[in-house]
Amino acid sequence: MRWLKKFKHLWKVEIKEPPTFEELESQAEKSLEEDYQKKKNTEIENVFSTLESEETLIETDEIHSAPDYDVGEVEIDDLLENNELESNYQLNVIDANLDGADEHLVGVKHIEP
Repeated sequence: MRWLKKFKHLWKVEIKEPPTFEELESQAEKSLEEDYQKKKNTEIENVFSTLESEETLIETDEIHSAPDYDVGEVEIDDLLENNELESNYQLNVIDANLDGADEHLVGVKHIEP
């Protein structure tokens, strides 16, 4: 019997319960905080090393203002004359045939967003 007691621990099975949601959540939160802290520190170090490094001037393009338009000289009398003005409303009119323009939409299924 003594030898049974000696080897009894070999037959014992420890029942491990799965971790609870709170434990999993706290582990995930901890790992996310550590990852965020590491990334934040590396970004800060990169910024400081860039700032401490040799300053380089960024080339900027010269901004050129638009040239002034020459409207020429206008006499006031020319503006006050009653001339008939041309109508340009009909210049860009297109005669389009709309019959059957929507036939490709006849069998389409309506999809809700």
